[in-house]
Amino acid sequence: EEGIDEDKTKIGPYHFRFTSTTGQVIEADNVIFSTTGLVHTGVQFTPLKCPDCAGVIDGNAKIDFCNVCSGGNTGIVPNSNCKKDCAGYWNENAYIDGCGRCVAGTTGATPCDKDCNNVPGGQAYIDQCGTCVGGTTQLNACKKDCNNDWGGTATIDSCRKCSGGRTNITPNYSKENCLLADIDKLVNAENNLLIENPIYNELVVASTGKQITKLKLIDLKGQTLAESDSNRLNTSFLNTGIYVVVIFMPDGIQVRRIIKN
Repeated sequence: EEGIDEDKTKIGPYHFRFTSTTGQVIEADNVIFSTTGLVHTGVQFTPLKCPDCAGVIDGNAKIDFCNVCSGGNTGIVPNSNCKKDCAGYWNENAYIDGCGRCVAGTTGATPCDKDCNNVPGGQAYIDQCGTCVGGTTQLNACKKDCNNDWGGTATIDSCRKCSGGRTNITPNYSKENCLLADIDKLVNAENNLLIENPIYNELVVASTGKQITKLKLIDLKGQTLAESDSNRLNTSFLNTGIYVVVIFMPDGIQVRRIIKN
């Protein structure tokens, strides 16, 4: 009743009038004076009635993680229109790639590439012949043939020649014919003996008039490496080098030096 207490000398009780931002006015009488705690006036503005995201006054519909107004009276289950991605974020686009990794979106990870067989993260590759091999293709990489051609079909024939493929040499698969025809590979033809030289996986000694009863293969130190009771001897186990073959015949023996390739 005495006016505003500008100099803080009056000790109440007070009468207050409050005006809200919406214009509502309320008054409080006999408000006590206190410098040590909160003072309750016993009056309060009428609660505001605000619409929710669906336009319902005092409704409880809310914008969910999918950026959709759901719940309340909308009939929409919150977060039902989207899912968490593999990184755990709602409504984002990270995903599991073909290599089983969570990529893209907020992860900063780059999806793995597909191999030549269209398999993500696969190990198939293009070989020297231009074919997709390895990985899940069940194909092996091509190799060089004996003519040094990638994927070529040239092979070593019975005469130990690289033939077929792009060699322009007709393969010979008859050892007997080979021994008589390939003079460039036959040495020591005296005494009617024909010996294939150099040798590869087999030593063959041919005779035009004498029976060969036994072959013995020794190294340069005189150590016996193999023997045979025929005119053929397996030499596939030998290392590259020079060896000696002893040829046994009814009327004596012959000794020849051979080369293993």
